[in-house]
Amino acid sequence: MRIVTCPSKRLDDVCDVFQSLGFPRADESAHPERDLILGVRKHLETAVVDDEFLSDCIAHELMSLGKNSLRQWRQGLIPFFTIPDLGIRCAFGYWAPRATPGPHEHTTWTISAVCRNCLEVTTYDRTESYRQRRLIPKNHFEAPAGKVGYVAEPCIHAPRNASRDSSLSLHLISPRDGDRPDDHHVVELPGLFVPRRRTAFERSEPYRFVEGNRRRYRQIHLLARTVASMSVPRVPELLTTCLALGSPTTKKFVARAARVCAA
Repeated sequence: MRIVTCPSKRLDDVCDVFQSLGFPRADESAHPERDLILGVRKHLETAVVDDEFLSDCIAHELMSLGKNSLRQWRQGLIPFFTIPDLGIRCAFGYWAPRATPGPHEHTTWTISAVCRNCLEVTTYDRTESYRQRRLIPKNHFEAPAGKVGYVAEPCIHAPRNASRDSSLSLHLISPRDGDRPDDHHVVELPGLFVPRRRTAFERSEPYRFVEGNRRRYRQIHLLARTVASMSVPRVPELLTTCLALGSPTTKKFVARAARVCAA
């Protein structure tokens, strides 16, 4: 059975936009101006509703899921592609029904797009939250498929899938995200999620491996469902890859889709 290979074309177009706008290189500490971020956001608004672009991204993601066994141990946004020289990471977010990571902080710019289904996002007044040492809600908005949002400076927000179906999002992440900003607050903020590295012992627990593998299977299944709704030439090839990598449930789904290339 042939696994998808990935000559990325539409994804290259997005990479070219970053290059042409003059985004800082990965080894530079500078942050891009807001106008540059808005320029990429505008381009992504067109790209994210283009099945050719999304299929490029999914092809990269499936390659990562197929050959990176360490993904079983990791949670959160795991890059499927990093733009050369700039260090900008591209990653998918997978959202089970009612799922949320909770309020968390981005320390520099990010651009996010909803690819499938919907999300809702709550933002918080970062300055007041740290001053009062409690989360102070600021805005709340709906994000249907095709919606593209951005963060241009340190912020706290909490995306959530409030629906009964799974959602898929795409994230373009600065290589500086996670660095301490100039106004870094050393006080603890109750309710703010702060990721931590798992210890070697935690990573060695059999349950962690089983749960990680289940998570990987759920991700592949959502990608298969997304691909099956597309109308681009590489759909059979992508579904064939989902068939090879997926769980028995995914294999049954792909068989029902009846668009898989012959093995």
